[in-house]
Amino acid sequence: MLRRRFMTTLAAGSMAIGALAGCGGQAADQPTASTSPEASMSPETSASPEASASPVTSPLADATVTYAFHDSSVPPPYHRSYVLTVTQDEARIVIDSYGDVLADETAPTPPEVWEQLAASLPTVQGLVVASADPGCTGGTSVELDISGTGAALVDVYADECAGSNGTAVAAIDAWIAPARAIFPATDVLAPEEE
Repeated sequence: MLRRRFMTTLAAGSMAIGALAGCGGQAADQPTASTSPEASMSPETSASPEASASPVTSPLADATVTYAFHDSSVPPPYHRSYVLTVTQDEARIVIDSYGDVLADETAPTPPEVWEQLAASLPTVQGLVVASADPGCTGGTSVELDISGTGAALVDVYADECAGSNGTAVAAIDAWIAPARAIFPATDVLAPEEE
């Protein structure tokens, strides 16, 4: 009986020592499993949210915007067509009268202008353009081409004659207005001849 109690006490003591060694002793010498999120993440997922978040890409990243206004068929002293080309870094306007260049200006593109064009891009995507009425004369037309990274984001041509495509042309003109405002008005850059 005494021997059985001794063996039971010895076994209980061994278990207690083993338990202590498993908790306290091991903790001092070896790392134990942790339930904190940082410790349970693999190296690929332990990066901070800022580091792992993908950067926001502008819909106009690396794009070139080309807007062309074709004036109506009026005598050369009064005809003013122009092409406005805009990238994230630079804007250029070339005004001509039937191919004769009257003004050619270049300026840096203000960052806020580029951001505004990018933010409002959906307003010119998917515009519905109708064919001009046959035989309609005296109208103007606009073209808008936005190309970037091997794809055309917008490619539209709209004749505005006798009221056709007024909505589409107004949307295009409103969208390009911040970039057009980089330069003085057409009649300032290329005044009509007397």
